[in-house]
Parts: sequence; structure tokens; C-alpha cells
Amino acid sequence: MDAYSLGCILIEIAEWTPLRKIIKKRIDTSISVDVKLNNLALLSQSMHGRYITEGVAAFRLGAASMKMLVLCIPAGDKMPDLADFNSALEDMAACDI
Repeated sequence: MDAYSLGCILIEIAEWTPLRKIIKKRIDTSISVDVKLNNLALLSQSMHGRYITEGVAAFRLGAASMKMLVLCIPAGDKMPDLADFNSALEDMAACDI
């Protein structure tokens, strides 16, 4: 879950907007509506499609952050290897900002 949270933060940075606003674009979160669990599951697929498959994150964040995002918000039930996280973290640390 920590990796998924990091992915959500990277998406917030890419969009330059809070995650709650990103979610509201895709899911009705008004008080009178019960948010269904399968809608939340579709949110992850939607974020993967927009930010990874369509390349929005690569354009806005750069290659190193995109590599980390791919690991944090995987497609389906795919679980990345810890070595991949270490490699992505080294790439992010090497970035000069």
C-alpha cells in the first residue's frame, strides 16, 4: 500500500492538483452517494491507463519518476520486485532538480 500511495503522490505532482480533485473527475463522491468498491478498483485502472499507458506522467514528470510510477501503480495484480524499486529509486536520486 505504501508504494501505491507514492504513486498517488506522483500523480498529484504530474497534475499539480490534489488527488481528491482527480478522483472527483472519475467517481461521484457526494455525501448522498455510496461509493462502491468496484468503482475504487476501476480508479486504479483508470490512473494506470491515463498516466502510464497514455504517457501523461512521462511527459510531465520525466523518465525517472515515470519508472517509479509504473512500479507503484501496476497493471492488474502484477507485483513488482524490490530490486526494481531500488533501481527506480537510484534513478530518481540521480536527477538534478
